[in-house]
Amino acid sequence: FWLKCAALGPSAVAHTCHVPTWCSRGTPTALALLPNISLAMAMQDQTKGHSMVYQLLVCMSVICCSCGLIMFNKFLMHEGRFPYAPVLCSFHMITSFLFALVMLVVKPEVFTGLKAVTEAPEGILRTVVTRFAPIGIFFTGNLILSNHAYLFCSVSFLQMMKEMNIGLVFIAGAVIGIEKFEFRRGCILMFIMVAAAAAAAGDIRLSVVGVSIQLASQVFEVCKIMTQSCLLKGDKKVDPFSLLLFMCPVCLVFLSVVAYSTWTPEIPKHAMALWPYLLANCGVALLLNLANFFLLEAVAASSYTLVGVVKDIVAVALSAAIFQAPVTAAQGLCFSLALAGIWVHAMYRSFPEAFEDSFFRGVLATVPLVQRPAGLKGKPEETAPLIARKAQV
Repeated sequence: FWLKCAALGPSAVAHTCHVPTWCSRGTPTALALLPNISLAMAMQDQTKGHSMVYQLLVCMSVICCSCGLIMFNKFLMHEGRFPYAPVLCSFHMITSFLFALVMLVVKPEVFTGLKAVTEAPEGILRTVVTRFAPIGIFFTGNLILSNHAYLFCSVSFLQMMKEMNIGLVFIAGAVIGIEKFEFRRGCILMFIMVAAAAAAAGDIRLSVVGVSIQLASQVFEVCKIMTQSCLLKGDKKVDPFSLLLFMCPVCLVFLSVVAYSTWTPEIPKHAMALWPYLLANCGVALLLNLANFFLLEAVAASSYTLVGVVKDIVAVALSAAIFQAPVTAAQGLCFSLALAGIWVHAMYRSFPEAFEDSFFRGVLATVPLVQRPAGLKGKPEETAPLIARKAQV
């Protein structure tokens, strides 16, 4: 608003904002640029309304693309279709790498940490090997095992097991010193893990092999998150897009080794027979990467967590509807409790002052439909967008 006023000039501002003419003639610029409060509030409300609509569309896009990719992977990972997780993950890595290259050409300003890698004193090759190779190993293990688990378990069951990740990440972070242990937060995360474990244990088609594969994939994912957190928050931090640019080739190397060791002559035949589905699957993965970029740019950490909660609900519902995955009432109740715990944990991190007097009052204060107390601002690092936008001139 102030930039627009400066561009219009004192006389135009006096006319637009109802400033008296004497104020625009012989007074300093600061007095001449006094805005009308109602006009400023109206412009602010209009901007906020457009921002909310944009954020809602981005969130819906991420949920649709994420659930679509989960259902698509479940469809392909079938004995009669394309049950080759390393090859399928290699296709995804190639697509993600091409997406990162396009972003580097179209919008290079989002690669804020690129110089920290390319201009490192130890050289770019050594930097990539020492900083990105561990993430590539963990990410490769997570991708292969999580997709391979679709052969033994339903999507709803796997989504319920994944809800335990937030507690596992906190425990691992507290052990290595990244996270600070808090009693209330520990209780919330323990509640989430118990509810998620109860929901998974209630599955009537429980597969020991599938559970073992999924638990191993979650261990790889926790290790990846811890390593990635150190890389993104250190003194030589790397932005998410630079991380994607350098991590995809590293992951592709490890995936190629695994794919070569598990190669069978049937893979090219199945790939040729199902190439339209594989191409569409890579397209959905590309759209998910693009939607995630806009989501990280538009919302805060608490909203990002809420999108994940809604995505899990939609994924479980679609699994029950499309693949006829049985979900008992007890599973639904425990899964709902785990999702509610994840939401409370996100609000506890974003608005810790609301939980100071009473935990239950804090829970009520952070419910979207309940009036929040005055002055509830939250932590800037939790309520600000995850990727800060740069000013566009």
